[in-house]
Amino acid sequence: MNAILRKYLPFIYFMAAIIEISGEILRTPDVTPWMVYISKPVLMPLLMLWMLIHEDTIDSIFRKCIFFGLFFSLAGDVFLMFHYETFFIFGLGSFLVAQILYITGFTFNVARSLPWGGRIIMAVPYIFYIIGFLYILYGHIVSDEATRPMLIPVIVYASAIGAMGMTASWRVAATNKKSFYMVLVGALLFILSDSLIAINKFVVAIPYVAVGVMSTYTTAQFLITKGSLAHQKPR
Repeated sequence: MNAILRKYLPFIYFMAAIIEISGEILRTPDVTPWMVYISKPVLMPLLMLWMLIHEDTIDSIFRKCIFFGLFFSLAGDVFLMFHYETFFIFGLGSFLVAQILYITGFTFNVARSLPWGGRIIMAVPYIFYIIGFLYILYGHIVSDEATRPMLIPVIVYASAIGAMGMTASWRVAATNKKSFYMVLVGALLFILSDSLIAINKFVVAIPYVAVGVMSTYTTAQFLITKGSLAHQKPR
């Protein structure tokens, strides 16, 4: 039974993702299609189940962090299904916890042999991303009294997703190439997904933004999960 689930759960996951994205295409300002309400809450549980049915999956801090990161991502997904400002804050907080868990897992998975000089060099693109991204958002957030209270949460979250990408890149010497590249690409897609959300909310409306957000987000979470399952310490 586990072998069958291991084989077909990724297919079921992407079918659910396609249904959710189709619902986003049909969404109107006043109506959220039933497809979104049915498919979105099952996405992360499918990945969590996929992790659980693999032997020795939750046997390390790294994989436990990924698993619980998926759980808090589920909470964020549910909160962001409802277009209320309070729920947006709750969703942001849930995803912040997920990012902290991913950062923790990736950090525990970093090879001790990776010198700090190398880590600093790898961190530079992410530092530039955080600074540039916040520079773009800052004027738009503080110019509107309604969004001004969001400035600190946005700064904290942008720093977290930048750190998540940075620590994913630090795994370069700590695992096999398959796991490293899957997790890294997943982390970068996660950054792109969250960036689209912020730009659409604070800077300019992007047509069919939810399609781009969910396409990158669902692929990101799948790659991070699959990369964690593929992790093997180099000999």
